[in-house]
Amino acid sequence: MGNRRCKIALIATLFLLGALGLAQTAWAQGPGQPGPPSGRGVQPVWVSGNPTCAELAAQFAPGATWNELRLENGSLGPGTYPDTWGEPGDLVVTIDAYDGTYFSWSSKVGVDVALVKPGTSGNLYQYDPSGFKSEMEATSDTSLHAPINPNTSRPYEVSHISFCYDNSEPKRTGKPDPVILKQVEPTEALPGEEVTFTLEATNQGQESAWGVVVTDEVSEHLQILEVTTTQGTVTIEGQKVTVDIGVIGPGFVVEIVIRARVREDAPASFELENVAVLTSPNGGYRTSQTVTVMVPVPMLPVTGGQLALWPAYALLGLLLTPVLLGSGLVAASTALSQRGKAR
Repeated sequence: MGNRRCKIALIATLFLLGALGLAQTAWAQGPGQPGPPSGRGVQPVWVSGNPTCAELAAQFAPGATWNELRLENGSLGPGTYPDTWGEPGDLVVTIDAYDGTYFSWSSKVGVDVALVKPGTSGNLYQYDPSGFKSEMEATSDTSLHAPINPNTSRPYEVSHISFCYDNSEPKRTGKPDPVILKQVEPTEALPGEEVTFTLEATNQGQESAWGVVVTDEVSEHLQILEVTTTQGTVTIEGQKVTVDIGVIGPGFVVEIVIRARVREDAPASFELENVAVLTSPNGGYRTSQTVTVMVPVPMLPVTGGQLALWPAYALLGLLLTPVLLGSGLVAASTALSQRGKAR
């Protein structure tokens, strides 16, 4: 009887250890707060630990071999990055926009997974919703972010990004895949100066996207001067710009340009944020990356080649007036007291 109990206990222990081993190889999902989907509509999945692309491939795409392009801290920011992590690969990623929290990317080689981390845990964006069975990949996405900080309800700051890929040409999805990208020039403007927003609506899918409409709510501190588009009709209602594009075929790009001027009464040291939205009955709902225009504190007027400092001198005078008056009263009091002394 005793030997039988020992065998049962041993089997139970081995089973428990095996279960723990399986739990360690499968990256935990669920406890974190991944936050909203990306611009392509990809819902991130929270993963714990610090998995490599090879480890992710072993779990999510058994038999696949994924290379990894990894960007860390000092390497983050708008720019173009080739794969030089470990064995060089063919992937070259362009970070189109990055503000420390959200970023957008594009490439010519298809990407299977983007892993965005503020530390050891992070958000996993997988570009094949069927679980990497149909070999679908992506060549761009917008508004990616790290998991949500429960204390601030905003994403953590990104510390590093891993792009997992297999060097294959991107596979067409067999469906429409419209996306919207946005840029602004300049990123800093004073009241009275102009800024230009450039939007690109493109279809990365294999079928045409129809009923495509792009809307853009421009800040009230901007005066809309002109809106042009390479396809469709433009409607301006107050600060809202609507472009009814219609059909975008596979690979086609529609460019929309919005010219605006910073209003004279715009507050100084103020950031104007702007996001465009694309909708399509068969292509879904997409948002562009957020672009920002900074309205700085204006310089003091220039006189004779030098800054006019009279406002500063006036302020200094106001501050010193009580001191000077106090010194004068003390001096006068001292003089009177000296006059009253016997000589």
